[in-house]
Amino acid sequence: MKQFYKLPFLFLFIFVITCSDDSDDKEENVVYSDIVGVIKEIGTGFPIENISVNIVEEGIIKSTNIHGIFRMDSVSSSVLNLIFTSFHHASDSIQVSLPMEDTIFIELGLKSQFSWSVSGNLVLENQSEHSNALIFISGPYLGVGSDSSGNYQLNMWDARSDYHGPAKVYYKLQDYKLDSANLFIDSGYVKLDTLDVDNNGQLPFIELSQFLRVESWTDTSIFSPGDSIHYYMKFSNLTNEELKVSVPMPGVSRSNYAPIFLYSDSSQTFWCTFPYFNFFGLSEDVMDIAPNESFTISFIELVLDTCRFGNRIFPIEIDEYVVTMEFNTRPHSWFLLPNELNEFIKFDWFEMYLHRGLSPQFYRFPNKFELGHIQIVE
Repeated sequence: MKQFYKLPFLFLFIFVITCSDDSDDKEENVVYSDIVGVIKEIGTGFPIENISVNIVEEGIIKSTNIHGIFRMDSVSSSVLNLIFTSFHHASDSIQVSLPMEDTIFIELGLKSQFSWSVSGNLVLENQSEHSNALIFISGPYLGVGSDSSGNYQLNMWDARSDYHGPAKVYYKLQDYKLDSANLFIDSGYVKLDTLDVDNNGQLPFIELSQFLRVESWTDTSIFSPGDSIHYYMKFSNLTNEELKVSVPMPGVSRSNYAPIFLYSDSSQTFWCTFPYFNFFGLSEDVMDIAPNESFTISFIELVLDTCRFGNRIFPIEIDEYVVTMEFNTRPHSWFLLPNELNEFIKFDWFEMYLHRGLSPQFYRFPNKFELGHIQIVE
């Protein structure tokens, strides 16, 4: 005869095979049964090793082997409470009524309490697509960018080390306010259903608030080597607080080069600066922008002949470029960010997304700027 047990939040199949037991050493009128079971992980279906199986009434404790199997022989109680415990999986329990002189087979699913990855979704205010946001875990030193739908996944095997303890997840773009969430990491795993991580490894939905709109353009879009370029950048304060925007002024360290860059992922001069000539709109390197106001600066007579990359000078190549400018904002400055986040942005983000193509958002830092394109022709 077969018996079938249904229990919430787990799957359980019990098969009964009738057999006889003629052993002389068993007590008269006492019924003995054997219990054999296999435990697998919910979701993956993989067998789980080292699950502790405790029969409360009998005081018997067994552990599953590498195949997830355990066995208990000659159990005599008619009703048994089995408790399943593990460090990496959620504990569970079942109650079994034993038939007479039978072997019971149990198949049980347990849910992992840890995950090698954590994922989530975000949206960016004022945007129709939500790529290019940085999601960074401080401690393990691990960061990724969001896709066009705002989805992201952080895989702990990509982390710098096996971090242990609580960790902060940061969400940032240069033109959006910083936000964060919390998780707990144990031996390189993210612990599920802890802090801001749910039992499926999901972080909470995040909506990032935009505080600055950046737009740039040139007087024309097609140039030849040796032409002059007039470049404009407009900063719009989207908040109810005053913003300060600073632009590095030329000096000895810059050898009189402007804080303007051309980017092309197909050119050897993929990130280069120009000799500094004239500019208009700034009396100093910091501008104050009132709430809900805008400010435009322009650089004129930047000659597209040669440009500098590092310490080398290159002739301008025939190519298509994105034109960008270096600047910093306060009170939302990169320099005021947590140290590890600042370090990752300056050194790792640029390398991770160096060859993303001529995205309008291309910049050394994650952003949603509206940057102009130019084409240099023969």
